[in-house]
Amino acid sequence: MADAACLGQGDLMFDGRRVAEAKALCDQCPVLDDCRKMLEADPEFWIAGVIAGTAPSDRMVWVTVDDDEPKPEHPVGLCQTCGDPLERKGAGRPPKYCGRRCYERSRPKRKRVPAHA
Repeated sequence: MADAACLGQGDLMFDGRRVAEAKALCDQCPVLDDCRKMLEADPEFWIAGVIAGTAPSDRMVWVTVDDDEPKPEHPVGLCQTCGDPLERKGAGRPPKYCGRRCYERSRPKRKRVPAHA
């Protein structure tokens, strides 16, 4: 792992605000496949930071899914309105919609009933 692109980049790889930048660094890494094998061997050990191009929220699904079941393509799921991939934002239930616009589109339209005079 001496050729790893993240070597000496601990500040970047463990900064939760720079996950996209850390993942981009992993995508260019010459030892990415080796890193993924190491991560898949023991996903519970690697709980923090971007490892093998995955954030902790991505790996959370790996730990809870049985080995017999295929790993989901999108760890959290797809938007129920537009089908775009969803990202987990904090703890709690995974989201159903990618944003406010899709949430509003999914709501039934209310009919206005005139008030009786």
